[in-house]
Amino acid sequence: MTELGGLGDPTNSDPDALEPIVAATTREILGALVEDLDAGW
Repeated sequence: MTELGGLGDPTNSDPDALEPIVAATTREILGALVEDLDAGW
């Protein structure tokens, strides 16, 4: 995500905007992994 909110050059991204997105996505991925492991996958 660029400073203007669009997709583009990743070297020109806004870390403050990306941090919550990465954190939420990581929580979702890890949560799904835990659910799969608990289900015996």
